[in-house]
Amino acid sequence: KAAYAAILEAVNKNKPIWLVYQLTNKSRREIYFGATSQEFRDRLIEHASGSTKTIKHWQFTGTNKDLIEAKVLLSGLIQEKASKLAHIFEKIMRMKLKGTDWKVHQTGGI
Repeated sequence: KAAYAAILEAVNKNKPIWLVYQLTNKSRREIYFGATSQEFRDRLIEHASGSTKTIKHWQFTGTNKDLIEAKVLLSGLIQEKASKLAHIFEKIMRMKLKGTDWKVHQTGGI
C-alpha cells in the first residue's frame, strides 16, 4: 500500500515515474545498474551514444559490438526509491560476483 500511495502522490504532483534496469555486457563480463524516468529504449540509445562515462567503452553497435543484455528490474518508482534500489542491486551483485572476473560498475546515482 505504501508503494502504491507513493506512486499516486508522484503522479498527482506531476513527478516522473522511475524504473531500475540492469545492463549485462557478456563480452566484457561487466554489469551496470541504472535508474531513469525516460522510456527505457531512449535511455539505451543514450548509453549506446557513449553518454555514460562508466560504460562508454562498451560497443553497442558495429562489427565488433559487445553482447549486451538489457532488462528492466523494477518500475513504477519515485526517484529516491529508484536510485536507492539501483545502488542496492549493485552492492548485492558485487557480493555475489566477488572472487570472479566480473566487474560491477558504480552507478552515477541521483
